[in-house]
Amino acid sequence: MSNSTKLLLVRKAQSAIQRWMSVAELATLLNVTPAYVVRRLLRRAIFRPILVVGGRRYILRTKALAYHRKRRRIARDALRELGQFSGEAAGRRMLLDGTLLSEDEFRARLGVGEKQLRALLESGSIFGMEFDGHVYYPAVLADPRHNRIRLGEVCRIIVPMGDARLDFLESRRTSLGDRNALEMLEGDANYARLLWVAEACAAEFSRTIVRLFEGKHETEPSNAEPLYTCAAEIDPRKAIWERASAALHRHGYQWPLGPFPEAKNFTAFVAHENVGDAAPCADACVQIFASDVLIRVRIIYREGAAERSQVSIGESRSVVDIAKRVVDYVCRR
Repeated sequence: MSNSTKLLLVRKAQSAIQRWMSVAELATLLNVTPAYVVRRLLRRAIFRPILVVGGRRYILRTKALAYHRKRRRIARDALRELGQFSGEAAGRRMLLDGTLLSEDEFRARLGVGEKQLRALLESGSIFGMEFDGHVYYPAVLADPRHNRIRLGEVCRIIVPMGDARLDFLESRRTSLGDRNALEMLEGDANYARLLWVAEACAAEFSRTIVRLFEGKHETEPSNAEPLYTCAAEIDPRKAIWERASAALHRHGYQWPLGPFPEAKNFTAFVAHENVGDAAPCADACVQIFASDVLIRVRIIYREGAAERSQVSIGESRSVVDIAKRVVDYVCRR
């Protein structure tokens, strides 16, 4: 048997393995026990057909992932509704105890006009909280006891945290030595530690996802399974390719684990997903054409703009290594 025939058989075997998910894998994905999967989930028609090999059950990976996405979407919607209800009740309490201020009172304490307030809001240096159709502002942001320059810098970092920003400022954290953010504004060492913690916490509220699909595409194919998927928690305001590079290199999440397939023609999709989003938001796609010498690249951004480039092929020919090389090249430009 020739080497090319052996390679072809290996690729077919890898493709077949990647199409199916074991009961243990599904249990890990859904954060349930394998017994629950067998007794409750596999009885549902949505998981059929079920492959049995050596007494072990396997489910189509595409169906398992679709079920997982649906359950996450339902859970997010339920949490969003609960959060809105709880947020309104908490907002009324904070108004009564003076934690939140009306716009007029906030501007008076801060000593700024309407135009200056809008500029501070747009930069993320301050933030408001909306309920009952009105926007109210945390009193701590206008407290003269706090270093407003440093507090504004922290607020700009934690923009991705949305309505959790006030909790971040006021809650004590082990990572801050059992102190809250407001207590860390004084002292250069404390402030440096606070900025580091703020960046780490803000990154947890968004993740960037990279998916690789065989063939040339401009939108993610709904009827095909990706060759590779990876994700990393990172601030969505960072540059697209910096976020994509982090997803490809950090290995926070990746599937499959390898060995990775080879393909001369594939497309990488970059998207980000914030906490509470119904679905990921597409950022760009990269159509990649690998020859024996060069990698030709066509980048299409969400806004519709496109550009072309080329990169040297290198030694490794797996889709993951090629994607890393392309993204790193775009980052350096």
